[in-house]
Amino acid sequence: MNALHARRNENRRQRAERAGDALVDFMRGIAENAQYRGRLHGAGHAVTAERAAVLEDRITESLVLVSSAKARLATYGNAEAGRILAAIERDGGFVGSDPVVQRRLSELVTALRAELRLSGNLEAEEIRVILFGARPGPSPA
Repeated sequence: MNALHARRNENRRQRAERAGDALVDFMRGIAENAQYRGRLHGAGHAVTAERAAVLEDRITESLVLVSSAKARLATYGNAEAGRILAAIERDGGFVGSDPVVQRRLSELVTALRAELRLSGNLEAEEIRVILFGARPGPSPA
């Protein structure tokens, strides 16, 4: 009986670990994608054709990483994580500056942290600030 309980706990731990790794890859892919798109489109005509090709390849690689991570999240993540990820996709995917997507990604992290049974679980808003920074407040006059 103890062996069965230990095996179940180990399986749960491994699934949660895989989901956590997938989430980190997902966020890394999104960050890399935004970074490479910014470099490609932010420099205007200053980007050479050769450099543009390299950046386009990196953008594609980042999208492959995101797709792989989403598949792993759907496979290993809990039901709440899957629902949140599906809602993000239904709304058009990830756009880093979209506050709704930021909130949902923060909820995704919160759901996975709960699955990992981390003590002192962070609130979704705290996670949003960690991932995306504080929302800009009113500028002083």
